[in-house]
This record gives sequence, structure tokens and C-alpha cells, in this order.
Amino acid sequence: MNLLHFKNRLKQLAIGISHGRYHLLNIATLTITFFYLFGVLKFYPKTVALSMTLTGLLTILAQQISDTIKFGSHKPNTFSSWIKVIRSSLTGKPNSETARCVMSGVGSLKAHATASIAADATIEKKIDFLLKQFVTLNSDIAWLSDKIDSSLEKTEKRFQVSLDTITTSLNTVIASHVVGAYDMTLFGITITICGTVIQFFCS
Repeated sequence: MNLLHFKNRLKQLAIGISHGRYHLLNIATLTITFFYLFGVLKFYPKTVALSMTLTGLLTILAQQISDTIKFGSHKPNTFSSWIKVIRSSLTGKPNSETARCVMSGVGSLKAHATASIAADATIEKKIDFLLKQFVTLNSDIAWLSDKIDSSLEKTEKRFQVSLDTITTSLNTVIASHVVGAYDMTLFGITITICGTVIQFFCS
């Protein structure tokens, strides 16, 4: 039992250390920089400085690429998207999205304009016919209005649900970038600065 407990604690410790790997790299980077500044380390300062600077810049570049993938739906101005804009301007084909709105379900609305009345009908019958047509038309308009209101209400509810889902997902992605990538970005900046310092003072 004690051995199993020890293994679990060791596993938790390894996970904890792995979680702070970028902070450990920061400590190692700062330590190496101090050693070079105080003359403890003297071998190949230019090579070490260049390696540290390139590592930092590549780390920041990797984070930028990761961001463009995460925020791809927001169409960041990446190199490939810029090339697409140039290509579309040269070919004359606009790079745009087409929005389509299709309205259906109005089949029960009759075309009453085709109804007719005999030419020799009396004035009273003609007036009665027109009144019936007017009432029928009002009824159809009211029915159509109810259908449109109901459809708009359902669509609004669907949009609201979709908007809430998108907002939650977007907040998760932003939090993942701003908070989750903090240590990685900090390491990239730190090692770049340290490489520059070694290059300046120790070369």
C-alpha cells in the first residue's frame, strides 16, 4: 500500500513538473545568462546567444501559427489569405461569400385573382363577390403573418442558442490562448532577450 501511494505521489509530482516545463526552461535560461555575464561560462557565447535567440523567435512563431489555427473562423490576415486576396484581384473573381435566404411553406396561399364572376351578374352579386374576395384575402394575409411571426420567433430562438454556444466556445478559445499559452509565450520572450543580452555583452 505504501509503495502504491509512493508511485501515485511520484506520478503527481511528474505531472506537476511537466505542467511547469516552460517555467523550468525560463529558470535554466536565466541561470545560463547569469553564468555568461559573470564569466562562469565562456565557451562559444555567439553560438549560444544565436541558438537562444532563434529558439525564442521560433517559439513565438509557433504560438502565432497556433493562434491562426484556433482563430481561423475570424479569418486572420495570414500570408496564405493575403495571397488569396492578391490572386482574386488578378483573376477578377471576387473572394466573397454569398448569403441566400429561401422562404417556403406558403403553398396554401391561393391565387384568388383567377376567380371570376359572370359578366352579366347584378351589381349586388358583383359587390358581394368583391367583399368575399376581400375577406378571403384578409384571412390569407393574417394566416401568412402568423406563419411569418412564428417562423421568426423560432429562428430567433435558434440564433440565440447558436450565439450562446459560439460565445462559450470563443471564450474558451480566448482563455486557452491568453491564459494557457502565457508560459510558452513568456519563455519565448525570455530566451530571446537572454540571447540578445549574451550576444551584446559576451561577444
